[in-house]
Amino acid sequence: MVYYYDRATDEEVAKVHFFLLENGEIGASGRHDPKRVFIDGILYRQRRGPEINRDPSLSYGPFRGVYRRWRRFKWWLLGR
Repeated sequence: MVYYYDRATDEEVAKVHFFLLENGEIGASGRHDPKRVFIDGILYRQRRGPEINRDPSLSYGPFRGVYRRWRRFKWWLLGR
């Protein structure tokens, strides 16, 4: 974790995470991943919540292959 501080007030402004490679470069996206940010006295942060229970009916069931073929055909036909 890396912390950024306001030089004038010495208060924490942001807490970020990044993956550092052995050669010293930032890995993955190449950017910092903010975990906490203070802007105008408001704390923005990532919150861990309950696991999302996915509705199994949304997987298209036995029609999954048909739907996939339809999307490919539509892409071929319309170009999107």
